[in-house]
Order: sequence, then C-alpha cells, then structure tokens
Amino acid sequence: MSTIRLEIDSHPDRVKLAGRCIRALSIALLGERAAFEIELAACEVINNVIEHAYGGEAGHAVVVDWIQRDEGLIIEVHDWGRAVPTGQLLAGLPDIDRADVPNLPEGGFGIGLLNALSDAVDYRSDDSGRNTLRLFRHVRSTPGGNAA
Repeated sequence: MSTIRLEIDSHPDRVKLAGRCIRALSIALLGERAAFEIELAACEVINNVIEHAYGGEAGHAVVVDWIQRDEGLIIEVHDWGRAVPTGQLLAGLPDIDRADVPNLPEGGFGIGLLNALSDAVDYRSDDSGRNTLRLFRHVRSTPGGNAA
C-alpha cells in the first residue's frame, strides 16, 4: 500500500492543481482514461467541499489522500466544514427535459457523476468534525467493475 497526501487551501483556484496531481499519480496505475475519470470525480468532490462545506470561503484545509492498494485506487477527500446532510448521497439525479437544454438545472448531478466515474463512493463524518468522502476505482476496470 502506498499513500500520498496533498493539502490545499479551500480556494477554487487550487482545485485544478489537486486534479493535475491526482491524474499524474493515477495514469500508470489506471491508464489514461480512468485517470482522467478519477481526476474529474475528485475535482467534483473538492469543488463541493469548497462550495458547501466551507461556504465558498478560502483559508480552510482540504486534504486529499491518494491511496494505492493491490485491488485499486482510493481517493479520500477530507474537510472540517459542514457535513453532508443525511441521505443526500443517496439522492437520485434530478428530473430533466433533455429537449430543454437551456433550462437544465445547474446543480444536482454531482452524486450521479461520482457514481458513474467510480466503482464505489463512501462518506463519513466523525466525532472530531472531519468529513471524508472516499472514491474507489478498481485497477484496470471501467466504472461499475467491468474489466477493461
């Protein structure tokens, strides 16, 4: 098992840096496409932490752990802001009218995106106030566990 930890400020400009690091570390393990997908999923999580957990305020810690295991890659994003409301991660995608693209909602797609780009998504909040969202991706697989 190998772990690399990255800590960034909760400023939106730092998300791109974290994403680049995640992708660079993941390419050799997952391949180009899957590394891009896990980068996209992790950036969605980090953006949500900044926007929702920290209310858009810079100056707070966002910690990203990149964890390589034999069975796959784990990305953990930790924060100490507002916790995700109970049941929110189980929410489905919003109802949309695909013919009415100009009026698509701006939000509500994040959980669906995380589930589409990861093999597993888990969230925990502990007694110390730390929130952790964990993304898991099998080595050499596509989302949902199908072999590549």
